Amino acid sequence: MHARATKGAPGQGRRLQSPARVLQLRRRPLRRANACLLASAFLALSGCVLSPQGAESERARLADVGKAYEPRFEERVLADLPDAPVWQDILHRAFMANGDVEGAYFRWKAAVERIDVAGAWPNSDVSLGYEYMFSRERMKAFDRSTFTAGFDSAMSLSLPIKVEQGAKVALDEARVAGEEFRVAKFDLQRAVLQTWAEYVLQEQLIALRTEDLAIRRVQAEAAAGGVRSGRRVRDVLAADLDLRTDENGLLDLRSEHDQTRAKLNALMGRPPQLPLRAPLAFPPPRELPDDDAVLFSAAADRFPEVAVLGREVEGRADALELARLRWIPDISPTLGFTGSLSQTVGLMLTLPTNIAGIRGQIREAQAQLRASQAMLRQRSSDRIGEYFSLLLMYRNAQRQAAVLETAILPAAKRLSDEQVRAYEGGASTFAEVIESRRLPLSIRELIATAHAQMDKALVEIECCLGLDIEQLPSAAPPLPPGEVPPAPPVNADKQEARHEH
Repeated sequence: MHARATKGAPGQGRRLQSPARVLQLRRRPLRRANACLLASAFLALSGCVLSPQGAESERARLADVGKAYEPRFEERVLADLPDAPVWQDILHRAFMANGDVEGAYFRWKAAVERIDVAGAWPNSDVSLGYEYMFSRERMKAFDRSTFTAGFDSAMSLSLPIKVEQGAKVALDEARVAGEEFRVAKFDLQRAVLQTWAEYVLQEQLIALRTEDLAIRRVQAEAAAGGVRSGRRVRDVLAADLDLRTDENGLLDLRSEHDQTRAKLNALMGRPPQLPLRAPLAFPPPRELPDDDAVLFSAAADRFPEVAVLGREVEGRADALELARLRWIPDISPTLGFTGSLSQTVGLMLTLPTNIAGIRGQIREAQAQLRASQAMLRQRSSDRIGEYFSLLLMYRNAQRQAAVLETAILPAAKRLSDEQVRAYEGGASTFAEVIESRRLPLSIRELIATAHAQMDKALVEIECCLGLDIEQLPSAAPPLPPGEVPPAPPVNADKQEARHEH
């Protein structure tokens, strides 16, 4: 037996310590180091996130879009409209001010933040315990104390593979929210540009019908003067009735114009009564490519609403895999020590004993996957049919505008000139001259309506594609006869169409 001498207090001699006492003194730094390492390990694990592949690219997309929406609305500087705005000015202002699109962005952001929530590991909080043993034996207080550390028994510690799969499901939900944001942007674009096209059309119709009303007044005055020269009173009453009817129709049109202006201002976040100047003629049309093969190929994987369902199908498939992972047991470690007397390490195994519940969740996930796949298939078919119908509508309005402008309107003007010359030669009546003067105005109304239909159909095509027409390629290989574009692929990555008009 060996003894070790230690130096005592001043004025005292050296005293001897037993080997057990020496061993105990040597263990104290080791226990403290182990405790520090254990605490450091818990702190390191508390900040771990099992992020799935693709999460960073989704965050990058979100950050790029969020530059416009992160500042609070009260702090944003919304650009004023110019005196003669064009559709790009109207749309840009609406994107910056509209609350529905901003709300869709923050729902997307919330979904992206849930990726870290689902991927955080360990998913269970750490539980610390302390026990003190009462005994008649002479023991130090530290040796009577038992310290334990483990994970909260109320929530089992999941295996990393399960947590990572849950984060993948959260990523799928974030991608769905991103596609819904894109749908919200195109819904706003549709509402703004459709309303703007109607507003411009109403402005032109007001100008044309004001001019037509002036001709009607001349006709009514001529009829009233004809009564004194022996004309029938019935002709005067008919001319006056037509004049009153046209005046009432013009007032109705002006009222509709004011309502449309209020709607546009509301979409742009402006007071409804503010003036809004519209052009007296449609700008040069944004024409579609003449090659329909370009448009058909562009429809392959662009439909925003179909993209939403495609992302939902991906999420359902990952959710099914997560439900199947419940068959794997979970393991939770525990650590503890009682003073300097003992140290323990344990494992708690959580067995999947709720077999009926696990099987039910798997069957539920399978049913939801099948439902999403069926909805995706039908939505793809519906949107392709709608897309082709819009192309036909645009082509028909384009044809109608060309025929009216190049053939019918010049012929109507020539007919009006011939009627004037015939009236001067006594071969025509004044009423026929009036009608010939009104005919070109009616044709110009049809031309304006055709241009408005072209603009509206083009807006619908853009929203159907989820792509600005200016971003379409100029040419594409033609499709074989009778072949239609394939449905959008479920697992293809979709790029967000940007609208900074």
